[in-house]
Amino acid sequence: MQKESESFQHSSAPIFSSARFDEDSIIVYPLLSIVTAGLYFSGYKYFALIPALILVMIFTIEVSERVILVPLKKVRVLGNKCVVMKRVSYGEKGVVKIIDNTGLPQWELWSAQSSYDFEEGSIAKVKEVDGLFLQIEPL
Repeated sequence: MQKESESFQHSSAPIFSSARFDEDSIIVYPLLSIVTAGLYFSGYKYFALIPALILVMIFTIEVSERVILVPLKKVRVLGNKCVVMKRVSYGEKGVVKIIDNTGLPQWELWSAQSSYDFEEGSIAKVKEVDGLFLQIEPL
C-alpha cells in the first residue's frame, strides 16, 4: 500500500501560477476592470458594482480550484520505431512520431536527424537520443 501511495505523489499548483490562471484570465480581468472603472467614473457607481462583483467571484473561484500537477510519464524512445512526418536526410532535420507498443503513433512530435534519407510516411528506428534530436536509422 505504501508503494502505491509513493508512486502517486502529486504536488499542488501555487495560487498565482499559469496552471491556475490560463490565457483567458489575461483578457477577462483587465476587461472587467476597465468596464468597472468606466461605469464608476461615468457616474454609474452602483452599476459599477456588477462587473466588480463578477471579477471578485471569478477570481475567488479560480483561487479555490484544486489544481494538481501530475508529472509526465517518461517516454522510452531508444530502439522504438518511428514514423517520419517531415522528410529527414543527411544535413536536413525532420520530424518524427514514436510508434508505441500498440503500433500507433504517439501524439508527440520529435525532431530527428540521420545520415540516411527518409521520405514522409516511412518507418525508421531510433538509434540514439542526441540532446533534443533523435538519431534515426533504417529498420
